[in-house]
Amino acid sequence: MTGRDTYDNGIQNPSSRLADLISGKLAVADADEATLSWLRHYVYERADLIMGQVGSDARRAALAKEPEHLRGMIEAEFRRLFEIRKGKT
Repeated sequence: MTGRDTYDNGIQNPSSRLADLISGKLAVADADEATLSWLRHYVYERADLIMGQVGSDARRAALAKEPEHLRGMIEAEFRRLFEIRKGKT
């Protein structure tokens, strides 16, 4: 590797592509399918973490701390998980 983020052939390291996507340096529309798959996993993990918060105010505050460009995706995943888990009480 020539650097931490790029291989010798000029291809960007997968972890740095995901970091760029999460930070907003790379637009979701410009990401390749593999990076989008990793992003979906990240979104799931963040939504699951927010679900663990006690009380709706705490969950809203946690969601508000997420990157703005990903907040809608995380909220949609939260709602999906909520519906699934609602029936499992």
